Amino acid sequence: MAPLSSPNELQKRGIYTFETLEASLGEEINYIIDGLLTDRSINILAGDSGIGKTPLCLTLALCIAAGIPFLGMQVPRPRRVLYCDAESSRVAFHGVVSTLSRYLRLKSVPDNFHVWSPNWDTSLRGIDYASALFQKAEWNGFQPEVIFVDPLRVFFPEADLKRDVALAVLKRMRRINEGAAMWTIVHHTRKPSVDERPPPIEDNPHTWFHEVAGQHAIVNHVDTRLGVEATPHRDASDLTMGGFVRMLGPISPLYLTRSYNEDGEPQGYMRASSLDLLVPDYRTAFHQLPPPGDTFTFKMASDTLGKSDSSANNMLKRFKSVGAIKQVPGGYTRLH
Repeated sequence: MAPLSSPNELQKRGIYTFETLEASLGEEINYIIDGLLTDRSINILAGDSGIGKTPLCLTLALCIAAGIPFLGMQVPRPRRVLYCDAESSRVAFHGVVSTLSRYLRLKSVPDNFHVWSPNWDTSLRGIDYASALFQKAEWNGFQPEVIFVDPLRVFFPEADLKRDVALAVLKRMRRINEGAAMWTIVHHTRKPSVDERPPPIEDNPHTWFHEVAGQHAIVNHVDTRLGVEATPHRDASDLTMGGFVRMLGPISPLYLTRSYNEDGEPQGYMRASSLDLLVPDYRTAFHQLPPPGDTFTFKMASDTLGKSDSSANNMLKRFKSVGAIKQVPGGYTRLH
């Protein structure tokens, strides 16, 4: 048997020891949205048609371009954004972006924010949408850092239907600009029958994503899966966003409510924060916990709820999501 090459020789060929792998990591994860999205990642945002996925994604894109918080989550620095839209007219797109920018209190739409639509691009001349999109993303004169694809099925219809095509698309995305770009793909859920609606995304995100339309290779091979569902049954929220991050697990659900201007027109989203978002058992347990300023433990919360540890853990996640508690040394404390 030939002698093993040195760790440096192995690394030149893309093979790492744990030590050389650790040395290659850098000082920290390079977050685009703290705790949610990183650079060099591919992500999906899925939801039913007509519930407001595009305005929500545009809010995300504008926050990234401007370097301002998104729904309370920090954006470490501004990034060059390319939003690829295949469904909106120029007038409609301009109007939504203008409204969202005012709502976000931006002086103007950031110079870092760019849009491209194959429907407006007169230079295509027979080039299919997928090829044209990759041309824009790979162009050395631009090189966007963050790319939104809205929606998947228009730009990559075969990826929606064929597993091998879906995997090829994801592979090419990861190699764009040496893998430096972050991608977010907007996708639809399938139309369920009345008798087979999935569980709420806040309760079981894994099962919820089984309802995403088309090839599950797209869902299964991305880094962060975000799902958005309408929650008209809740008094204090219009949308619930949940999902999970690869290797890290489920994210705490975000409860969102729409903000309206003086004329009653929607102008953006805000994060809902109300005990009304909790199920009755959780509301009752919350008021039985020690008052604000006092510390309570996980066991105290579990005993108060009177159910399993997994139910108590889920309850505490919901309390955090609505801003009702925070973690402190020795346990948790109520915020109101």
